[in-house]
Amino acid sequence: MADLAKYAQEHNLSPVHQSGRQEQLENLVNHYLFDK
Repeated sequence: MADLAKYAQEHNLSPVHQSGRQEQLENLVNHYLFDK
């Protein structure tokens, strides 16, 4: 995860939600990663 965060910072990635489905999937991933 640290490598992913570093990559995002180095490439100035600014995510924009493309669809409701994408947001739903991101929320699901975040739930499993951070809600423990």
